[in-house]
Amino acid sequence: MNEFTLLARCCAAARGLPVPDPEGGGDDISRRDEGAFIALAKQHKVPATAFAGLKALGLAFGAPAMRDLKRTAASQGAARLLLMQEWPLITEAFKSAGIPCLTIKGPASSLQLYGSALTREFGDLDLLVNVPELSCVVPIMKSFGYNSFLYSVAAAIAPHSALAAKVHHAVFQKEGRPSLVEVHGRTWTDGRDLYREDIDALFARSTSVTHNGVAYSTLSLADQGVFLIAHGVSHAWCLLHWVLDAAALFNRSDEALHREMAQRIVALGMERQLKLTVGLIKKLFPILIPEPLMAIVAEERRRLKGSLGFARESLHVGGRKMNGNVNIFRLSLVYLMPLAPRFWQKLSILTSLWLTPQSDIDALPLPRFLRFLYIPLRPFFVIPRRIMRTLHRRRSQLARAI
Repeated sequence: MNEFTLLARCCAAARGLPVPDPEGGGDDISRRDEGAFIALAKQHKVPATAFAGLKALGLAFGAPAMRDLKRTAASQGAARLLLMQEWPLITEAFKSAGIPCLTIKGPASSLQLYGSALTREFGDLDLLVNVPELSCVVPIMKSFGYNSFLYSVAAAIAPHSALAAKVHHAVFQKEGRPSLVEVHGRTWTDGRDLYREDIDALFARSTSVTHNGVAYSTLSLADQGVFLIAHGVSHAWCLLHWVLDAAALFNRSDEALHREMAQRIVALGMERQLKLTVGLIKKLFPILIPEPLMAIVAEERRRLKGSLGFARESLHVGGRKMNGNVNIFRLSLVYLMPLAPRFWQKLSILTSLWLTPQSDIDALPLPRFLRFLYIPLRPFFVIPRRIMRTLHRRRSQLARAI
């Protein structure tokens, strides 16, 4: 039993999913690397789930390791509680300003999938607003002490250069808080080559969830499920955090939901994405895939061996190799290309390899007549971007420690 397999078993037990049998027929973890297990739980954003799963399986590492895992789960839980206190305030402020707003992922999907807003671990609050420009949310976010971070709001609403990757959301952070609030606009699906949903239709089909007596608008469960698949696929399913949600969705006894999901998947041309997701989940959990979804998988003839292998590799290391230059090209050519059923999608995937992220353009602005230089400079942006992410991670860790 390696550390990742043990982590998957613990998470399944904690989330009420079918638990796979242990490797070798036993649950002896005395020879497991407890440090590697805890590092994986943190990397996959499931420390609280892993801790609960160990207890559910009657397993435990040494006292220092268990304290470390429990302390991490508690600190991240406290950050979520702080964010949950502001969730109703921010959404109500948007509503009062006449801004249609849906909560996606995070506490909303946790309520839909698990019946509790805190079962699913999350570090950010994601909001989808149906407005022409995101500039209207800036005063509201500032009134709660949030300022734009990483991506400027101007970049999210201004016309994009043909050489710039599109920015479809603004990121806000409050001083001294590790959590972010991401506000997505009408361009939410721009740049998502394998998922192009109509925003107005999503709002028309929206539903609500209730937490502590407050109702929040969110995606319908079928739309949440389809987006969950699209989001996981776009990130090569590199985090167990997302795979657990898909498994919980497939494990539900709700034929009407799965039929509706199947209709949406076919309408959006996501059959290959579903096949990849099902193949990955079946490797991890003994789940019976619902018939409406399995029928789509059976009809999809495209072999996805390369894509599935890349996804499994990314998942087992928690996406730690995703940002290297070689893996950026592998992600597009080996993983994404077989998943694209249409020529324009394949062309868009190839083109996106040479688009420069807006954060890099902000870091190294060039006059219009020199912007062609972004293409040969594209690979060299990886190093400064890693430095930025490391600094942000260190700052977040320091904030949590304080």
